Amino acid sequence: MGEVLVVFKVYPNEPEDLEKIKEKIPQVLPSKAQLVEIREEPIGFGFSALLVGVKMPDEGGIQAEVEEAIASIEEVDSVEVERATLI
Repeated sequence: MGEVLVVFKVYPNEPEDLEKIKEKIPQVLPSKAQLVEIREEPIGFGFSALLVGVKMPDEGGIQAEVEEAIASIEEVDSVEVERATLI
């Protein structure tokens, strides 16, 4: 079984929520998932989203579990998969 790198785009409720989200993401990830990177991406009008790279096993259900964990953070408005690749 291989591994996959998934990049999630995370939209905050408010622009000032980005730092809180950055702090909370490592705490909510399932044990099988490993945080690779978090970076900000400007989306316009002074707002930014977070691009969150997570390495995980290539097995059914783990990607959805990670997405739900990130979405459960109070300051997160929405989460979408930006891209995924086998590594």
